[in-house]
Amino acid sequence: MFDHQRLTEICERFGIDPAGLRFISHSQNAVYSYDGAAGRAVLRVSVDRGRTLAQIEAELLWIRDLAERGCQVCQPRRSLHGRWCEHMAFEDGNCYAVLFDHAPGRQLELSDLDAGFYQNLGRLTARLHAASFDVAPPEITLRDRPRWYESRLLTTDIERYCPTTATPFKGAVASLIAELRPSVEQELGIIHGDLSLSNIHRDGDQLWLFDFDNCEIGCIWQDFAVILYDSIYCRLLHRVQDDQLADRCQELSMAFLQGYQSLRPLKEFSSELLRGFLILREAVIYTHYCRILDPATLTNAFRAGMDEMRRHVETGSTSLPAMVFSGIIVQTRE
Repeated sequence: MFDHQRLTEICERFGIDPAGLRFISHSQNAVYSYDGAAGRAVLRVSVDRGRTLAQIEAELLWIRDLAERGCQVCQPRRSLHGRWCEHMAFEDGNCYAVLFDHAPGRQLELSDLDAGFYQNLGRLTARLHAASFDVAPPEITLRDRPRWYESRLLTTDIERYCPTTATPFKGAVASLIAELRPSVEQELGIIHGDLSLSNIHRDGDQLWLFDFDNCEIGCIWQDFAVILYDSIYCRLLHRVQDDQLADRCQELSMAFLQGYQSLRPLKEFSSELLRGFLILREAVIYTHYCRILDPATLTNAFRAGMDEMRRHVETGSTSLPAMVFSGIIVQTRE
């Protein structure tokens, strides 16, 4: 995604050889794996996606704080100049580069996704939430990261990338945010914001978490909604029979919450808040697809799926009932 000259300049800042880079993906950032004299690492390069240097440094500070608290997260490495993030100004915009430790282990496979895995994921999520909601995280993280309703995917990206015919969708998103804000205003802390399985590696029985680019000031219901929608429902969709989908979602959701509550029992469980953030998650994914995909290249089936997501948001419905979690007995915290 970057020409050799730019990549060389970026790599020089961290003392790595560009020959050791392998392009992985480009969505919100350009991401490269590195394997060379400095050991395995991941290089993330952002160009004008609305992040400021202060916001990125707040993200990196929270990651380091989580690591100090025993969470299995991929830490950033300092550049040769002693900086966690290198800022470069190119002709077409500001560039921010960060070099991270490479996650141990491997990417997840379908065979990994049993009840035991989701219990483990619940424990990982509980440790993250405990480090944000039960103790005070570094002050800079709460000051310099955006609030959940300020996300680019819910503000500027909707206006810029969603089709002009999506006016009802935009209005429904605004109404949903207005409805949810008062209910969670006193429950905010810093959250990962994208706990999808693509951001997790498995190393034996240990799970390693990375890609904190979307971390923001939000509530636990957002992380729960991402896990339920992205990491459970979407992983089962079209892989189990339709008449078994709800039961399988409930089984794995229960396993997740059992793992979560083994470390961090909930004060209460709000199905309505979960339902609201499930709908908001579909809005985020729909906007993301509008941003990165060319409508002319989409299959009819994919286009129909996007239309269904848009209708869910417009009608206040969701792909699955939030009550798939209803089988969990929520423990009361002291």
